[in-house]
Amino acid sequence: LSFIGNAAFVGTAVVQLARIDAGCEPEDVKCSGRTQYAGIRPSSLLALYNVIVGLASSALLPLLGAIVDHTSVRRLIGRISAIIYCATLFPMIFLSESTWLAVAILLIISAFVGWIHSGMSFAYLPEMSDDKEVLERLNTSFAVVQYGTDVVYIIVVVAIAAAMGWVDDSLATSRVAQSINFVATTTVWVYAWWGGLLGRRAAMSPFPEGDSLLTVGFKRLYKTCVRIYKNHRALASFYPAM
Repeated sequence: LSFIGNAAFVGTAVVQLARIDAGCEPEDVKCSGRTQYAGIRPSSLLALYNVIVGLASSALLPLLGAIVDHTSVRRLIGRISAIIYCATLFPMIFLSESTWLAVAILLIISAFVGWIHSGMSFAYLPEMSDDKEVLERLNTSFAVVQYGTDVVYIIVVVAIAAAMGWVDDSLATSRVAQSINFVATTTVWVYAWWGGLLGRRAAMSPFPEGDSLLTVGFKRLYKTCVRIYKNHRALASFYPAM
């Protein structure tokens, strides 16, 4: 839900405000001007966002895997990332022509922290059952709930915007969407991390001899890449293409 709110509503409003800052009309998708604050073309904002978040998240994933496998701080990091993430959501409610750049930066931070939080949360899934069929059913149910919640969220936001006459006002719509996003996300995560749903977990395995938290994940990633290249050439071509 929070990713949808940030991308679909806040992100759209940020791009339109950037166009205004660059001297263009909000709906001018061909705006070639540059913003006064950062000298960025509005059309480059989303691409820049995806590059920064993609590279940072990819570089961090091996470290997150090592934390999950070899430490007992999974819940602590989950809680910290939840606090930081929700703290970035709240200021986005006050998006305006003077705050769009700050909100754009918060979008990058929230996406990066969101990946950390997702990694800590998803690590609990395999521990819910030793039966593969049960896990498959649980994953299916979680996916249905996740996407169903997204649909309900979008319908509610659009309905409120229509009732208030804000269908063509992306800024007002983003404020409504982000208000709902902040309240819903904070409520669910407080219950999950502090209500006993996601508890403390011991390390799944000790560190391999000679490795550390900073190196073990990257070494394992390298070995996996080598194994895929030697034994599954189709996958070796498929992953880079994605």
